[in-house]
Amino acid sequence: MNVLNYYKNLNMVNISIYLDKLKELMPTLELADVMVEFNKLRFKLQYEGQLFNLSDLSDGTIKALILTLLIQIPINEGLAMLAIDEPEMNIHPAWQQIIGRWIQQSNNFKQCFISTHSPDFLDVFTEGFKRGDVSVFVFDPREECLVKKLDYKKMADDLEEWELGDLYRVNDPAIGGWPW
Repeated sequence: MNVLNYYKNLNMVNISIYLDKLKELMPTLELADVMVEFNKLRFKLQYEGQLFNLSDLSDGTIKALILTLLIQIPINEGLAMLAIDEPEMNIHPAWQQIIGRWIQQSNNFKQCFISTHSPDFLDVFTEGFKRGDVSVFVFDPREECLVKKLDYKKMADDLEEWELGDLYRVNDPAIGGWPW
């Protein structure tokens, strides 16, 4: 709440950007804002005519609110790097697609590192990987080199019309496979 309030007070356009982006996740969202109530800073969300406090929201909704802020609000001159561990946790698969797209389109950071175990979230990055805009690294503790960068040219035949998550789902060793 404090971070959102800071960026709101810095430039009111930020809260408008934030609300517009949240509406991509929740089209019927009417309000997402911080306000002072009884001398305390409170977060309010109005959705389909109902007003909710932060304590009323699910973990997934709260995480989506935070990720939206991190990815969408311009911070200073832009962050050099944004690192997100397991962004898919508690997030609906439809929201994972939107958030993955945002990460690839954002100009608010120079690099973004994501750690994920979600084939659904990984799917979102397939086209960027094919174009060379997204690098994919696989951790494998059984190998001498623990982390390897995937090379699309070497795996183009394996990938064909599949998505990155499909290879993970079928335990393809090119993308790490299952840990057993």
